Amino acid sequence: MKKIKLVFGTYNTQPLGLQEHLYEEAYQKAYKPFLTTVYNYPELALSLHYSGPLLSWLEKRHPEFITVLREMVDRKQVEILGGSYFEPILPLIPSSDRVGQIEMMITYLRKTFGRRSRGFWISGNLWENQLAYTLKSCGMEYFFLDERIFSDAGVREKRLFDPVLTEDQGKTMHVLPLCHRLSQRMFHDSPEQIIASLKDFTEKAGPSPVVSLLLSGESMSVKSSRKAVLCDSAWLEEFFLLLQNNREWINSDLPGKIIRSNPLAEKRYFPTTTFTSLMEWSQSDGIKDKNDYRHYRHFLTNYRESTLLYSKMMYTQVQVNQVRGDKYRKKSAREELWKGQNHSPYWHGPDRGLYDIQLRHNAYRFLIEAEKVTREKGIFIPALTAVDFDMDGRMEYLYQGYTMNAYAHQKGGTLFELDYLPSSWNYLNTMSRYQDFSSLSSVKLHDSYSRKGFHDHFLEDVNLKSFMANNYSDSGDFLNGVYDVQNHNREKQVLVFSRNGSVSTKGRKSPLKVKKQYNFKRNSIELQYEITNMGYEKCEYCFGSEFNLALPAPETYESRFCYINQMEEFLNFDAKPTELTTLKILQIQDLMNNTTIQVDYSLSPEKFWSFPLETAYVYPGSETVESLYQGTTFLPQWQIILFPGESWILDISLKIGKSKGKAFA
Repeated sequence: MKKIKLVFGTYNTQPLGLQEHLYEEAYQKAYKPFLTTVYNYPELALSLHYSGPLLSWLEKRHPEFITVLREMVDRKQVEILGGSYFEPILPLIPSSDRVGQIEMMITYLRKTFGRRSRGFWISGNLWENQLAYTLKSCGMEYFFLDERIFSDAGVREKRLFDPVLTEDQGKTMHVLPLCHRLSQRMFHDSPEQIIASLKDFTEKAGPSPVVSLLLSGESMSVKSSRKAVLCDSAWLEEFFLLLQNNREWINSDLPGKIIRSNPLAEKRYFPTTTFTSLMEWSQSDGIKDKNDYRHYRHFLTNYRESTLLYSKMMYTQVQVNQVRGDKYRKKSAREELWKGQNHSPYWHGPDRGLYDIQLRHNAYRFLIEAEKVTREKGIFIPALTAVDFDMDGRMEYLYQGYTMNAYAHQKGGTLFELDYLPSSWNYLNTMSRYQDFSSLSSVKLHDSYSRKGFHDHFLEDVNLKSFMANNYSDSGDFLNGVYDVQNHNREKQVLVFSRNGSVSTKGRKSPLKVKKQYNFKRNSIELQYEITNMGYEKCEYCFGSEFNLALPAPETYESRFCYINQMEEFLNFDAKPTELTTLKILQIQDLMNNTTIQVDYSLSPEKFWSFPLETAYVYPGSETVESLYQGTTFLPQWQIILFPGESWILDISLKIGKSKGKAFA
């Protein structure tokens, strides 16, 4: 009978910044029972990958786990696969960070297990050919790619499970195929059915097939999900017994040994890939144009929140590299930057990812911390700089102060980032609603603009319900229109936007000019609106200035809202959809970060709307819709009557600072 070589193991990772109990749950229900099960089968060779932060957590909280793992490495049962320490999207980060994170992981594994890793696990199974040079330069000898990528590279079905060589700039690497078709059936089919499929592969494959089954360590059961991480130990034990009983044709082996014993292989070049999980998600959840996700970088254009986080990471990387003369400060800043490069919040698929506001908050916190470390005391001076931050061809305007960052965009003349530095919290880390799940009848909400700070609305016959559902048309062309820059004063931190546009009221289009002047101060933003009637007729408008805040979810009772009415009484209002008519001053208290945000208006709004901004999320393969909090929307509104050439002026002051005593009556 033809023989087959089996590479079996798991890859294990957790998003950075999760609560302690989530790590502990994964350990008790997944990592520990799996290792306990395989420990009793010393003849079974295992290839295991653990992310750097997860290994560090295990070493601190469960050193006995590391002790057992080290013993299995010493008896040559286990081969630990290397990786990039904080699990970034490798092709998306600069080459110096790639090498740094890989070498950090190599050093950690050598100190912990006394072995230098030669195999590499690529986060998300995401590949670009340039990685071959980087990996080989770091001493790696082989890595894994999905069998479907082998097919895309022109490998025939009969040779689909043969290791191959790939090359970049003269550096060669071995590549082993991951058996996707069988991995998807593990725990769903019986162990006997899996063994039968292995036998079928053996008969149809070439002379020496290598089947690699590397499974997610958090999904070792058909019941596994975000809320139930389980390891089906009984299924595994039955599977391992069958492997032992079929040793005459199934050879369980370590990948490094396989490569060294047969170094000759056919050479292939692989196309750029996307996240394996993302492709599965797009296939199962009704994405209209799946080609939009063929290249993972399309995520940066399809999701504004993803590109902003990526832009923040790249901008912070430049700041970190500019640190000179203090290697300890640079090392500290670089490590915070690398934490912020963890792939989880940059995309979405099987486990929320980008849709998880806490994962985005964690990434921003790491990047803000890195930026704070780069600022040298006594030398840093606040400034308002112009830079193409999001790489869209236009200049963005970044105010960087002692206690606050505020970034402004010409599109809409809006703010798109508001960092309160003492808390390392981006209060504009919101997320708009997209058409991802439009195939489901229960999910129809989507936004036509990014939900950030100070969006200019002109509304006609719109109520709160229709505005929340985005079931209305804005009367003006200012919401997504590009504003001109009239003034940019770097030293005085003054930025002036203006746009000549129009508003349609009662079927008639009227020319209008909106001027927005931002004054950035130590702990406040002063915004002045000047709206001018540029036509020849009297006009009446309902104008609203929308801003959104990414707060700790109100249902956790970590955020509270209050307004001061015309009687100067402090009154609390609910986190649910609310309409007010007497607002004078708005206060928001972030209890978790002990921070208060206060918004004052020179003219009291006639109407004020507030509601939680929630996005729908559907887990792959399911039609269960989950509502996820992404921020809170505030929309004050004013009725404006303007004669030809007349202007209307409104001053808005947003102050932010640490709470002092009771912020609310």
